[in-house]
Amino acid sequence: MLNADNREALTIHLRHLGTAIADGDALAPFPRQRMQQHDEIAIFLARHTPDQEAP
Repeated sequence: MLNADNREALTIHLRHLGTAIADGDALAPFPRQRMQQHDEIAIFLARHTPDQEAP
């Protein structure tokens, strides 16, 4: 089940991937995989993040 903690962890991971993608040196042998993973997580989060969390 995707809960608030899971979404937060994926959001943090997505930020880390975005930073790695922006840093060309960090991408060296696997740029396509990292970019694909970044895109897949962003799409997943967009699809599974409610507009507002219930308190």
